[in-house]
Amino acid sequence: MFARLHAAGITCTRQFDRASEYAEVPLGDDSMILFSGTTADGDDVHMTHPAGDHDSWQASWTSPTGADVTHLYDTHGKNLSHEADTAALVASIIGCVHEHGASNRTGREAA
Repeated sequence: MFARLHAAGITCTRQFDRASEYAEVPLGDDSMILFSGTTADGDDVHMTHPAGDHDSWQASWTSPTGADVTHLYDTHGKNLSHEADTAALVASIIGCVHEHGASNRTGREAA
């Protein structure tokens, strides 16, 4: 996932909080995309699960103020392969980057 985004010229960083692991894509208009994955055993806040354990990806766009959130992508329960799901998520993220612009920031720690 990270290699595909970086190959497309998209900045993406792993983030952690008390309850989850997710990734952030900062955008040129100071909004951001947050995404995470779920595993077949129900772990819904994980980024580094093996492909064989993959269930789904979820992504949301968040406005610069954090007041507006739009769900961009969610394949929970759709039974896609890791490869197909990852390719579709990357395409969704690339589309959002084209709409909001790319950023040189490296994530929240640089904001």
